Amino acid sequence: MQQLLMASRAIDQFLSSVGRIAAWLLLPMMIVIIVDVITRKFGLLTVAKDFFLASEMHGAHNVVNKYITSTKMQELEWHLHAALFL
Repeated sequence: MQQLLMASRAIDQFLSSVGRIAAWLLLPMMIVIIVDVITRKFGLLTVAKDFFLASEMHGAHNVVNKYITSTKMQELEWHLHAALFL
């Protein structure tokens, strides 16, 4: 009986740790979703690209063009959803 209680406590501690990690994954997922929705609604990525081109900051323009796109943000959302719910 004691062995079963010890096994139960070990499983409980493990699952509690997984739950805490998953709870912290919720925060970046919400931030990514909010930023994605706001940038698509108001066209802020296009504004940022135009601003960087007008001010001749081609390096920043390339970063926005390559790494900060709506599609990339949606992919990050899916990865966070998968880590959280699967």
